[in-house]
Amino acid sequence: MHFSPPTSAVETVAPSHGAPPQGHERAFDVAAYRRKLDAFNHSHNYRMDLDALFSVVREMSFTAILDVGCGTGFMVREARKRHPACRVEGIDRFDFDGEGCWVADVCSVDFSWQRRYDLLTMVHAINHLVDLERAIENLNVLLEPGGHLLIANPNPAFVKIIRTLNAYGHLETRGGDDTVVAYLGAAEIDRVVNRCGLDRVLHREYGEAIRCTVHGTDMVIRERELLSYRKRG
Repeated sequence: MHFSPPTSAVETVAPSHGAPPQGHERAFDVAAYRRKLDAFNHSHNYRMDLDALFSVVREMSFTAILDVGCGTGFMVREARKRHPACRVEGIDRFDFDGEGCWVADVCSVDFSWQRRYDLLTMVHAINHLVDLERAIENLNVLLEPGGHLLIANPNPAFVKIIRTLNAYGHLETRGGDDTVVAYLGAAEIDRVVNRCGLDRVLHREYGEAIRCTVHGTDMVIRERELLSYRKRG
């Protein structure tokens, strides 16, 4: 396998928007993590994520948005600016004191939320869910028939290659995000989401690119994936 590494040797993975390292919940410092989220939210990479996401959102029809794993509420504020006529809210497992954000754990068996939405967004959030199936089941209840779930996520193939190159000393990158439960690709997410009655209608890759040759086949793998699912009905 041969690689052409990306032009920038920077960490490509976002901090968690809602999950502390497993087994360390008591030591989780919300204030310190808020500072980490604030720094990432103002980075070039996060701006790239929002641009990719809103390029799809502007083609949709909706009246209410819920950002899941909203962290400090940057995405909520951005959506309110771009779509002032819509109701835009966010939920997160932890209280980062974000404007328009509420504390709620979508992985909890006791999750309860009365409002409904026709667009759910998850930006660097799905990899931090401790119970993916329960989370999707809970979120599906909030989504109106015909509504969309839009996910912006690190590409697990890209992450794996970057870590391999880093391990062999070919790149100097910062350590990965230790709050990630698992890096999930489109096929893994599909299996859970499809069972809840949502079908994938979009799969787009964007961001930095690695060119590689696998078993004689040339491939281009980009650092991010954008997935859109539509609820049946």
